[in-house]
Amino acid sequence: MHNNSKKMIKKTFIAQAIFILTSSHYALADESKTDIIYVVGSIAKTSGSVKFYDTQATNVIDEKTISEKNYEKVDQTLSYTAGAQQGMYGHDSRSNWLKMRGLDVSYTYDGSPQISTGYFGDTREVYGLERVEVLKGASSLLYGSSKPGGTINLISKRPTEKPQGEIKLFGGTQNNYGIGGDYSGALSDDNSVRYRVVGHYRDSDGQQDHTGLKSYYFAPSVIWDINENTAITLLASWQKSEGMPENGFFTPYGTIINTPNGKIDRNTYFGEPGYNHYKKTNDSIGYEFIHLFDNGITFTQNYKYTHEDLNIRGVYASYAIPETQQLVRNSYAQIGSMNAHTIDNRLSKTFEINDWRDTLLIGADYNYTSMSGRDFNNYGDSTVDLHHPQYGFTPAEPFKPFSLKANEYGLYMQNQLVYNNKLILNQGVRYNHVNNHGYWDSSDFDRNYGHTTYSAGAMYIFDNDIAPYFNYSESFQPVYGYSNSQQTIYKPYTAKQWESGIKYSPDWLNGEMVIDYFHITAQNSFFSNGTGQAAQALESRNKGVEFQLNSQVTDNVNLAVSYTYTDSQTDTSTTQSIQSPLIPKNAASIWGYYTFTEGSLAGLTMGTGIRYVGTTKDESTLPNDKIPDYTIWDAMVKYQLNSSWSLQVNGTNLTNKNYISGCSYWCYYGAERSLVASMIYHW
Repeated sequence: MHNNSKKMIKKTFIAQAIFILTSSHYALADESKTDIIYVVGSIAKTSGSVKFYDTQATNVIDEKTISEKNYEKVDQTLSYTAGAQQGMYGHDSRSNWLKMRGLDVSYTYDGSPQISTGYFGDTREVYGLERVEVLKGASSLLYGSSKPGGTINLISKRPTEKPQGEIKLFGGTQNNYGIGGDYSGALSDDNSVRYRVVGHYRDSDGQQDHTGLKSYYFAPSVIWDINENTAITLLASWQKSEGMPENGFFTPYGTIINTPNGKIDRNTYFGEPGYNHYKKTNDSIGYEFIHLFDNGITFTQNYKYTHEDLNIRGVYASYAIPETQQLVRNSYAQIGSMNAHTIDNRLSKTFEINDWRDTLLIGADYNYTSMSGRDFNNYGDSTVDLHHPQYGFTPAEPFKPFSLKANEYGLYMQNQLVYNNKLILNQGVRYNHVNNHGYWDSSDFDRNYGHTTYSAGAMYIFDNDIAPYFNYSESFQPVYGYSNSQQTIYKPYTAKQWESGIKYSPDWLNGEMVIDYFHITAQNSFFSNGTGQAAQALESRNKGVEFQLNSQVTDNVNLAVSYTYTDSQTDTSTTQSIQSPLIPKNAASIWGYYTFTEGSLAGLTMGTGIRYVGTTKDESTLPNDKIPDYTIWDAMVKYQLNSSWSLQVNGTNLTNKNYISGCSYWCYYGAERSLVASMIYHW
């Protein structure tokens, strides 16, 4: 970055800060009509709406939706969201596999960025969330490091105004059973100090033979309303997963390509039951603080510390030898720990002058991550029969140490100018400075650089509630480590996005309809090359159209409809451009449910949904083949026995369709049928 540009950004920040602190005679705008209850760690870093006044496509999956569909993983919560693709790597209870607009996404937890490197990365328990906020596409303005597909912000459950509690027992297919508990109460007579405790336990088999995980979750929280202008929320959590991890890597030969003995069964396990193992624990503690000054300036701060211990090792499929019907396998392990500190400080104020309302936000954040441990990757160190693997192999373990220390400092400014509640103009700029150093697989890396991203958008709300909008935004993501396959330090993951669309939210719809067009150009995205290490592409170009309708049609009927068209191209070299693997050109879904409120069926809710995913390609590995499209049928039934007791049954892939969810060097079987029955006591 040129020195003149740095000086200009610093001067802009100083000028805006002086303006915000000296202009206290303007009236504070009324923010009581926001669509979302204000949370410090929300995507809406001011107290404004995260939805309708945003000139980008956004979506919110609330706690009611999460509970009714009985989602078990974060990526599943976006099953009926336009632009989102989940499950492309098959069924995997360890990780969230999600792409948005054909590209990778980043996760934040209560507004704090979550680092994901190697097999490290936080996978939050869905039962502990009160909502999932989705910001689509490239946008590093508010959180800094962010992948170009979008940001998924997970908001944890926190104390409620009124005491309430819940006990949930569940059981189903795949030996899936467990218990959840959730209680919120008061610690003071005046209700100014409130607490909440959430706990969850699950034991479930995986889709492949021999696999399964147990998971434990515990999350206490406390809110103290110090006075009418000041409050602090304390949030903590502990999570542990342990067992035999799923091993969803299958070769094209035996899945897409027939063998003399037919297809490989989707339950086949190509790992080693006596060796493969997975154990991850994650502890976090932090706070959210808010104070409203007398002059209308709001100061907010959120801090989170996270510690993670990881021990994962395993054997997995590499490639098939058709002549001998043998499968060559690789082995790997990663053992270590990670510590992360994130803190975000910001000042915001809303000014009103006649019909103009201006909301200004300035912020500074800091993220620190350190990790260390040892790992190895062996290639082609064992073989098994393609259809009937025999076990008993123990890999050699040529462990090598790794270490990473990363610092990221950010300054950002966002301004929203609204005229007559009709015209909305959003502008933002962020400057981040990144320093990271360490070593990986005996290769040192050391990087020190700055990056500036910009964002701007406009929207006009007509009297008939039709609101066309236009937006430009950028993103960047530092990538830590060294690529053995490409013999180079990983490059930052950057992107630029143009987006335009129409939002429609009239009173009679009782919901929102959005149609948008996006065009994202990303540099240094990742693709599989079969080495066990992902390689970086030169450029990816993703453009498409999304349609989303969410509506409470009547008091009894709820409907969600989505459609996505995506044209995704990836340059894997200076001479080769391919259709991005795993990304369908067409995807659609519809979900609806009906609640009986009268007669003998009063209290009964019945819902059903269809998810369609179009054909995909893996032109690097399978240039002459298409991965077939597939359609999945889901459903739920809930019966509210009385004000306290309810029974619920949820089913996904009810026809137990056997399908390939995608191929990218490897091929992946989609999730088989799942049925889960729950009994819930609420008070």
